[in-house]
Amino acid sequence: LLRVHGTLDAPIHVVLVLDAETGAVAAFPKTVIELAEGSSAQVVEHHESAAPEGAFQNVASHIVLGEHATCQYRLVQQLEPSVRMVHTVRAHLAASSPLDAFSWFAGSGYTRSYVDATLTGEQAHITYNALLLGQGDAHLDVHSRFDLQVGDCTSRQTVKTILAGASHGVFNGKVIFREGAQKSDTAQANHNLLLRRNADIDTTPELEIFADAV
Repeated sequence: LLRVHGTLDAPIHVVLVLDAETGAVAAFPKTVIELAEGSSAQVVEHHESAAPEGAFQNVASHIVLGEHATCQYRLVQQLEPSVRMVHTVRAHLAASSPLDAFSWFAGSGYTRSYVDATLTGEQAHITYNALLLGQGDAHLDVHSRFDLQVGDCTSRQTVKTILAGASHGVFNGKVIFREGAQKSDTAQANHNLLLRRNADIDTTPELEIFADAV
């Protein structure tokens, strides 16, 4: 649990090492990041492993931003190919609170990532960027869901994927404009580079719009 009151000049670096050398294991780490009103912090969450026989990791990261709080969140995944990983980021953004999030996935033979952000205050903003690197028969799966509930909110996301071998990528991005999300704005992009004929990518952009001025 990381609670921040005020401004931190240096990043918080959280390193999680999955040690499964004695056999296959399952791990369920959870990180909660809470920034009080007007606070500012940078958080790097770094996942590594020593698991030659395979392992499963189910990770949860919760980010809660108070009004006028600013957060930079970085996820670095450098697990071994034998490790399977599911990662969920849930973020709640109050008024005038920007979240700048970036994910880098490389190594794991199976990765599924969920990014679920709820913007509940006016002028809240989320930027989400991700880079996925797949090789062999790796599977990289990214799902995002941004719920804009009030007016003057913005979201931006760009997911880039580089796939070699027979690897498979998935990107599913959804943005929801609630009835009160007038004058809110979003942009979404997915760029993919397939280095082999057997590599493939599935992309599904989604919009649900219940407001009439977005």
